Amino acid sequence: MIFVLVPAEHGNTHFWSVVDCDALIIALAEYENPTVLKGILDINAQAVINKPFRSTGILSTLILARANRGYQDRLLVKVKKLEENLRSRREIERAVKLLAERHGLTDIQAYEQIRRQATQKRISISELCGVINSAGSILDGLWPIDQ
Repeated sequence: MIFVLVPAEHGNTHFWSVVDCDALIIALAEYENPTVLKGILDINAQAVINKPFRSTGILSTLILARANRGYQDRLLVKVKKLEENLRSRREIERAVKLLAERHGLTDIQAYEQIRRQATQKRISISELCGVINSAGSILDGLWPIDQ
């Protein structure tokens, strides 16, 4: 947990930024104005404690900030998985189209062929499609051979 005092008049100076920090960031603010609010957003704070600091509300602010940070982390993991699935599906789609065009198959037949090969070779369909797409781009550069 990191406590950062956000000065009321930090102007255009470069303010400390934590993009990939795993720590919980708590901003300490003297008072609210547009400059302070921008500073709070710039440091990606999960909570704000305003001056004068009093014992009431601090524990609940810290607990809520920690819970929100955990939720944000879970969402980021989910987004990464979804991005990977989308990339994988695009890779599979390109490989299916490539096989279908080169071998005169339907998309379903090409996909089944890829699935069978991946199962036999004990690799993921996505990995096999990556290899197929790489080979397809290499082959495209070879033919037609200029004579």
